[in-house]
Amino acid sequence: MNFKNILAEFINNFVKSRKKEKSQKEFAYDIVLSVGEHCRPMYYLKKHGLRFCANPLDSMGFYSLDAVIHLFKTGFNDFFEDFVKDEQKSLQDNYNWYYDTKNNITSRYYDDVESNNADFREKMKNRFEKINKILLNANKICFISCRNEDVDVFKNFLHEMDKMYSGRITFINIRDNREIDNVKFYKEKISEKSDLIEYEFKDVHPDGDDLTINKDAWYGNYVIWDNIIEKISICSLKN
Repeated sequence: MNFKNILAEFINNFVKSRKKEKSQKEFAYDIVLSVGEHCRPMYYLKKHGLRFCANPLDSMGFYSLDAVIHLFKTGFNDFFEDFVKDEQKSLQDNYNWYYDTKNNITSRYYDDVESNNADFREKMKNRFEKINKILLNANKICFISCRNEDVDVFKNFLHEMDKMYSGRITFINIRDNREIDNVKFYKEKISEKSDLIEYEFKDVHPDGDDLTINKDAWYGNYVIWDNIIEKISICSLKN
């Protein structure tokens, strides 16, 4: 049986197993934020109407959760303060690639990183301040990512967020595993007010992951992503 047939079979079984719950959302939060490691989580939050405010990290790539912790603690004060331009990637792409040398974050969608750095940094700090006000008042917070780091990395992130925010925090991670043909679900209580949830599956577009052949490859396994994200809702908006 080829990959497409295997994929279609387990997707069909996955959808059938969740059909009874389809009319009811499984998870409700005051705010849901993407924390990388690239923009795929942000795309699905936006697609499903869950992104109601801009996040400075939405379109950034290849950064660690330790960098997120640092930026949240410091109010993004040193975000792209020191940067270099990747000239080779910029020449090969339709975008300008910039690298935050302190926080190890890549940007390819903001030309004003270089052309108007002061305004860019102020804009991103203002975005965080708006988000932070919501987080400080939220009863239920969700962070979502697509990362393959060790589970201890996520646990440390939740412990640090616990110290900053009083609301209950859930971290949902999508883990890419090219060796399996099903969907694995994992949940662990990390503290009295934080939980880690992981979905592990082959996060590959049904038409392949080669962007030179399939321009939609960066969506990943959109059927599984949609089935997961459509279970999330915003229960209230905090100001």
